[in-house]
Amino acid sequence: MIPKQPAPIDMGILIDSSNDVSDTEWQKMAKLAKDIVDSSNPNPSGNRIGVIPYGSDATPSIKFDSLSGDKLNSDEIKRAIDRIPRQPRGERRLDEALEAAEKELFNYTAGARSNARRVIN
Repeated sequence: MIPKQPAPIDMGILIDSSNDVSDTEWQKMAKLAKDIVDSSNPNPSGNRIGVIPYGSDATPSIKFDSLSGDKLNSDEIKRAIDRIPRQPRGERRLDEALEAAEKELFNYTAGARSNARRVIN
């Protein structure tokens, strides 16, 4: 019997960009996000990564369909994370980040897949 392959993962990474976060803390969170990317092994037929910086508002900077084909790999996603500008965004509103994840990231128009497990980090 052939072992069943685990379902791919659509993973959303939330990065706090509120006024409470210093530039040093932002860099630490970006490094953590890139470490998560490395450990997730993103690829076209497997895991995919989306990223949402948030403060008093939240908008995905990287959606599941932002990269495709041979561009959907750890190095390209980490470069995309490095391109997310540090923009303090008011107060810390995790609820806004979770709502943006539900409405703007974990939907089919953003590249979410019906067969993938959904994870938030």
